[in-house]
Amino acid sequence: MIVRWKWWALFLGLAAVYFVRLGSRALWDPDEGRYAEIAHEMLATGNWLTPRFNGAVYLEKPPLLYWAMASVWKLCGIESRWLARLPMAAATLMTCLLIAWRMRRRLGDVAAFWGTLAYGFSLFVFLMSHIVLIDSVLALPVAGAFAALDWGRDRKGWGPPLLLGVSVGLGILAKGPVAAVIPALGVALECLFTWSLQPFLSIRRLAFSVIVCLAVALPWFVLEQRAVPEFLGFFIVHEHLQRFATEEAARPGPWWIFALLAVAGWSPWWGELWAGIRGGWGEPSGLVRRGLAWAAGVILFFSASRSKLPHYVWPAFPLMAFAVGWGCKAVWEGRARAAWRTGRVLTLLLGLGLALMSHPVLRESVYGDYAVMAPAGLVAGIAMALLATVSLFLDRPALLFVALSFLGVQAWIFRSSEALNDVKSSRDLARRILADDRNGGAVIVNHRGFRPSLSYYATRRIVQWGSPGELRFGMSLLPPAERDFWFLNTKDDRQGADRRMQALWGGPERVYLVIRAADEEAPGIQALKPKPSRICTVGEDAVLVNR
Repeated sequence: MIVRWKWWALFLGLAAVYFVRLGSRALWDPDEGRYAEIAHEMLATGNWLTPRFNGAVYLEKPPLLYWAMASVWKLCGIESRWLARLPMAAATLMTCLLIAWRMRRRLGDVAAFWGTLAYGFSLFVFLMSHIVLIDSVLALPVAGAFAALDWGRDRKGWGPPLLLGVSVGLGILAKGPVAAVIPALGVALECLFTWSLQPFLSIRRLAFSVIVCLAVALPWFVLEQRAVPEFLGFFIVHEHLQRFATEEAARPGPWWIFALLAVAGWSPWWGELWAGIRGGWGEPSGLVRRGLAWAAGVILFFSASRSKLPHYVWPAFPLMAFAVGWGCKAVWEGRARAAWRTGRVLTLLLGLGLALMSHPVLRESVYGDYAVMAPAGLVAGIAMALLATVSLFLDRPALLFVALSFLGVQAWIFRSSEALNDVKSSRDLARRILADDRNGGAVIVNHRGFRPSLSYYATRRIVQWGSPGELRFGMSLLPPAERDFWFLNTKDDRQGADRRMQALWGGPERVYLVIRAADEEAPGIQALKPKPSRICTVGEDAVLVNR
């Protein structure tokens, strides 16, 4: 039995972990800078229906995350990094509450307490709770849908179907139809694993859940289609079907990558995860098996996609937490000592590997552009190896020692990541430009690449000189004169784009050009008249000015 004060201590500790240093880093590109600018433009224009980025319609994702960020900023009367990341941290904390609720009901206090602690302090969850990502928000509705179906096995009222409909509806508003696909695939896999239709037949008032889901999600889609007639064709065909079935998004990856990330992200709880999978598959309530079935659905679905990013696997983690909770309970009761030792040995090897990768011989090939993180990796690797070794020799497996000590290592790594601000954010570039632009209102041009945070930190619209990339759809909806000024599209018309850039550069206005420093001697840059002058270099980027 876990006494009440320990539960309070757990959730206060989780809140401290998620909220205390939430605003320490600059907003990183591409995701954080992009989503912050979209939320900012919602507030600036007063248009909460159609998301816009850099003045162009941006309908790659539904608006739930933008609404959350803009709402927090509006309520607090200030825009800040801490508030921008608040929805992700709050969603992660609420996911912990859902996990604890269902695990306590099915597996008991010990499994619920340690399983929630392991989930909340695990490597992947800790990192994702501090980054502005749509998948961080999606994990909450997925966990909510799972909790609703599990709750519905005990209760015949309207609460479970209502929670199911609201959860899936909000998930669709967060990331689209995938929020409905994941529960459907999870239930199908559970039927397959049990060789029975009972998991599907046990869903009560499914029609009511569908009605609630449509009531939550459908209005925005209808209103957006009326506002932008091209919306559904772009959103459904291009953003979902083509991205899933083709490599158009240029995000390839091996088919097994999400399975590997789903395991690796549970550091340092690998032993408990394995113990939970082995021992919890047949536990009487079926909670562990159902969670693993849904997690397998997430992993299989995104593994089949031709477009892969590491954070896509994020919704699988709350579903795997039930297996980890069962494994923690087995360790606590002394029934899984081998799993405990295996987990610590693997963590020891990970620490040694992390320290070894920081060696000067391997540093460049392993860290690449992030070589500044190598010293932090060395310290973290040594600490991880030492802590894993100490935990091996404890008389009784000390789950709290592992949780707190490795949380400290993860916090150290994350604190050290602030050194990446010059590489991952345009904040300092924008500050240098604004400091030099004494009269205000100068034109800023972004050359090649994609620096979403530049618009946000420069507090103005940016001229894009190069391929429009993901802004192509929004660019196509602009009036011709506006499109030709703000998008110097070299992919479709290089000569015309370069000619318009020369006219802008040689015009009466002060113009700043943000480029990769290595491109400064490129013919296209050197051909500009008057000759560009460099005012600063930040990381691998440079800022040039025409006068």
